Amino acid sequence: MKEGTGNGPLILDIEDFKLLPSYNEEDGEAADGHGNFSSNDAFSNGNFRNTDAAKGVSNSMPLFPEVDALLALFKDSCKELIDLRQQVDTRLSSLRKEVSQQDAKHRKTLAELEKGVDGLFDSFARLDSRISSVGQTAAKIGDHLQSADAQRETASQTIDLIKYLMEFNSTPGDLMELSPLFSDDSRVAEAASIAQKLRQFAEEDIGRQGIGVQTATGNATASRGLEVAVANLQEYCNELENRLLQRFDAASQRRELSTMAECAKILSQQQCTAIHSYCSREDKMEQVSGIYENNYPSRTLFASLGVMEFNVMSQVANSRKGPFDVQFGLQLTVDDWSFSISLTLSFFEQFNRGSSAMQHYVATRPMFIDVEIMSADSRLVLGDQGSQANPSNVARGLSSLYKEIADTVRKESATIMAVFPSPNEVMAILVQRVLEQRVTSLLDKLLRKPSLNHPPPMEEGGLLVYLRMFAVAYEKTQELARDLRAVGCGDLDVEGLTESLFSAHKDEYPEHERASLKQLYQAKMEELRAESLAELGGGTGSIGRSKGASIASNHQQISVAVVTEFVRWNEEAVSRCNLFSSQPSILAANVRAVFTCLLDQVSQYLTEGLERAREGLTEAAALRERFVLGTNISRRVAAAAASAAEAAAAAGESSFRSFMVAVQRCASSVALVQQYFANSISRLLLPVDGAHAASCEEMATAMSKAESAAHKGLQQCIDTVMAEVERLLSAEQKVTDYRSPEDGIVPDHRPTSACTRVVTYLSRVLESAFTALEGLNKQAFLTELGNRLHKLLLSHWQKFTFNPSGGLRLKRDITEYGEFVRSFNAPSVDEHFEVLGILANVFIVAPESLSTLFEGTPSIRKDAQRFIQLRDDYKSAKLAAKLSSLWPSLG
Repeated sequence: MKEGTGNGPLILDIEDFKLLPSYNEEDGEAADGHGNFSSNDAFSNGNFRNTDAAKGVSNSMPLFPEVDALLALFKDSCKELIDLRQQVDTRLSSLRKEVSQQDAKHRKTLAELEKGVDGLFDSFARLDSRISSVGQTAAKIGDHLQSADAQRETASQTIDLIKYLMEFNSTPGDLMELSPLFSDDSRVAEAASIAQKLRQFAEEDIGRQGIGVQTATGNATASRGLEVAVANLQEYCNELENRLLQRFDAASQRRELSTMAECAKILSQQQCTAIHSYCSREDKMEQVSGIYENNYPSRTLFASLGVMEFNVMSQVANSRKGPFDVQFGLQLTVDDWSFSISLTLSFFEQFNRGSSAMQHYVATRPMFIDVEIMSADSRLVLGDQGSQANPSNVARGLSSLYKEIADTVRKESATIMAVFPSPNEVMAILVQRVLEQRVTSLLDKLLRKPSLNHPPPMEEGGLLVYLRMFAVAYEKTQELARDLRAVGCGDLDVEGLTESLFSAHKDEYPEHERASLKQLYQAKMEELRAESLAELGGGTGSIGRSKGASIASNHQQISVAVVTEFVRWNEEAVSRCNLFSSQPSILAANVRAVFTCLLDQVSQYLTEGLERAREGLTEAAALRERFVLGTNISRRVAAAAASAAEAAAAAGESSFRSFMVAVQRCASSVALVQQYFANSISRLLLPVDGAHAASCEEMATAMSKAESAAHKGLQQCIDTVMAEVERLLSAEQKVTDYRSPEDGIVPDHRPTSACTRVVTYLSRVLESAFTALEGLNKQAFLTELGNRLHKLLLSHWQKFTFNPSGGLRLKRDITEYGEFVRSFNAPSVDEHFEVLGILANVFIVAPESLSTLFEGTPSIRKDAQRFIQLRDDYKSAKLAAKLSSLWPSLG
């Protein structure tokens, strides 16, 4: 410890804190001393051990007053801890010895137990082997006992069967002496089973006898066999079946499902063993096939047969070789058989023994035998006799009827499931009969296929009524088929059977659809013509005829509503195509044919409408030609001709407007067809390669006829406008307009009256063109009209001479015309009128300035020379010679 200066703090070394001895595992003495303190390692009486440090401190108090008491306590504690450690070490040593002894003893015990367990396993193995040997012996004994019991039972049954067979083989047709088993109604199932076994045995014995008789020639004493037993058994089985069917009917009337189920189960076991044996002899039946093909070619004739039996008969007929040339009612004798088989209808009835209860149950359902139910079906769907069936009413009636049928089948399904051991076969028979009898009977009354050569008149609805009835019946019957499938119909292809009901109608559907569209179009055109004739008056005279033509054009104008009706017909037809055509290729072909009908109708309607509108333009042109007069006429004739020309001009203007309306409606109609094609038709054609492109080409071809008529009509419209402009210019333009005698006085900056009349007329008449035409059609029409107007004005002005004031008047007219044609948005036309404005300057400038007037525009010098010749001073100023010297290339 170091002493601080002055009153500073006391500083301690780390050595000052070594109150307890440090423990070092390698220091043996420190470990043996157990922490004894050394007087050199601690404070003594609370004084510092460092005497050097204590020199500077005199007469000071001990630093830790309680150190002596604590030191004594520490020494006592260390002593006790040492004692405890020695005790623990001693106890630990004794425990180690005890654990070692117990471990050795435990190991010895485990070894002895292992030996004992091995001995037990060996004993168990010997016991298991012994038990297995005993068990096998017992099993063999059991098998022998079971076999012996089965043989005993078989022998007992054989004895009984022989006894029963002898009873049946005693006297032909005598069933009175049979055992009570065969007449006991409580044991009818047992009797049926025994009878089946006896029949099978007897028929097989007859077959073997037939072979024996053939091989043992000359055996006159051969046994007659069991023919009597077979006959008696057949008669008994028939009687038994009749009894069971009677019990089945009685139980059905009382709704005793358990009795019905019992009878159905017994009847289902009554298989025709004679036919089975007959058909199973492969070595004797290779020449027998086609049992029913020549006599029953259609499956529907076997409605009385079960599905299972029909399939068996099909397999027999299809698997055998060679013809089975037999007529019903004759006897068939097989050469290598010693008996004849009667091949009459009873032959097939025997084959149906296994499903007689199924057939009987289905056939006795009220829905198939109650005439009142069938009549109610017709009244519900078709209405009262003599009334015209309406497709919407038929749809409601079919929905109600088919719902009733589905509910009835659903109720019958519950009974069938509870009664018959093969309910799926019964459901197949029931559903098949529902579709082939009840539904077919109704469809035959509802759908009477019309003749295409003599279709029903439109007053009765035409072909469209038949098609709508067909669509309604098909759609509702398909819904019924889905409902019946959901109820359950076994393996019956109810969808395919439903399709077969409409096959005759679907085969000729496309032709009927196209014929219906044609009939609708013809009826619509007749209606429009009748309306036009009813509204058209009987005008007389030339003027009257022109007005009449205008009226007729107005009343026979193209109507977008009519084209919309065409599209609506086509949409309805396409919806039927979707309904009747399941395959994409067939659907595309039918849709394309139907859409082609629409194209033909629209093309014909628009073309005829445009041609009618052109007739007004043609008649107006003819009127104008009639009033072209010569020069040597009286004033009164001229006045009358002028009045008639005004009327002809009015007719032409009216015809122009009518044609523009026709063109506008034609464009709207074409857009409507194109939109319909894009929205409804194209997606149905895309799955078939080439169909979409072919329809687009057909559409372009069909619309080209209307476009051609529209183009001709627009040319006539331009001719009509130009003729009227020419008439106005001729009537209104005066010589003094461009060669005023008051030249040099204040010029008149107003346009001439002829220019004003022409611009006013063009503004008025072209208003309908601006509204009717769009896009490129509008641009082409106005460009052609502007060019024609430019040529007409050039030709018109060639008739006049101009002085400077007249030139200013001409320039004002050109400006007026230019401002008007600027609304055409035709750059080439604007350029032509700008050039005219430049050319008009030749009348204004002095003769000496003409040489410099066109220095920047040499391309118009030729036109300028023609204008210069119209100057009133052309000759007096000798401008011809000057121009020839200035522009020698134009001389």
